Amino acid sequence: MRNVAILGLGYIAPRVAKGISYAKNATLYAVASRTLEKAILFKEKYGAKIAYGSYEDVYKDPDVDLIYICTPNDTHLTYIEACLKSKKNVICEKPMVKNEKELEYVFNLAKENNCFLMEAHKTAFTPLNTYLKKEIDSGRWGKLLSIYGEYSSNPPEHIKSYKGDFMGASYDIGVYPACFVNFYANSKIKHCTGKLINLGYDADFGFMAWIEYENGIVAQANTSWLYTPEHKGHGCLLLEKGVIEIPAFWKGDMAYITTNGNKETIQIDTTSDFTGEVEEAIDCIENGKLQSDIMGFKQSREILKIVKSCK
Repeated sequence: MRNVAILGLGYIAPRVAKGISYAKNATLYAVASRTLEKAILFKEKYGAKIAYGSYEDVYKDPDVDLIYICTPNDTHLTYIEACLKSKKNVICEKPMVKNEKELEYVFNLAKENNCFLMEAHKTAFTPLNTYLKKEIDSGRWGKLLSIYGEYSSNPPEHIKSYKGDFMGASYDIGVYPACFVNFYANSKIKHCTGKLINLGYDADFGFMAWIEYENGIVAQANTSWLYTPEHKGHGCLLLEKGVIEIPAFWKGDMAYITTNGNKETIQIDTTSDFTGEVEEAIDCIENGKLQSDIMGFKQSREILKIVKSCK
């Protein structure tokens, strides 16, 4: 078992804590906030062993094996640096950094310090997506031809300002459909173009992106802060022998496959949509790997390509 610490106890941290608690190879060891009182309350509610009132205490704790960063987007780079320089393995909430230069920097820093680093894109590790990807790769439904992914939602309460190039919908939620289409395409992007939704603020309110991959698959990825559709969006996979519809691709446990006019429901048990990424990180650490084959530098770079193509 590996000891995991959560850095930052905001709105996403409770779901991360539950995901860690279900992981077969992890234990929720420590939680850290800027105030000790908040950390103690979180510790008692979610069963952590230690509560810290400063992030520095987490860096110094020799029993911490992996730090999951749940702080605001614009602080990620700072805390990734601090963790890696303290020789701590890291999972960082999406978007990990805002451009390829920063991405190269943090992965090089991880290598220099012999630490594991991964961006937290749970879409690539949910039981449902793992199952569907395996079945598609087996050729069960023929060749994958095209992909559609959307994730849209009105701005959440934790977005306090629309200023700054790291605060727009592209970074906040656009990374979800970008990860989804890239995960299933499983190929380097050949060409990508996009259109921003710009309402006069410093930050965007969404995008529409069109992607062509080197393996011939084409995709569209959409995102918006202007409305919240059912399930906040959906995914669709067009194959030679059928169509797969996924109502909530980033966390759901259900999909529908239509072949020869027959519609079949596929349901895969899921205890937590965060568990898979935690187990992947620890499996990599146990095997001496500094990054994941499923969500490593290359995959994070391709997600950024889609987001940046619309800037």
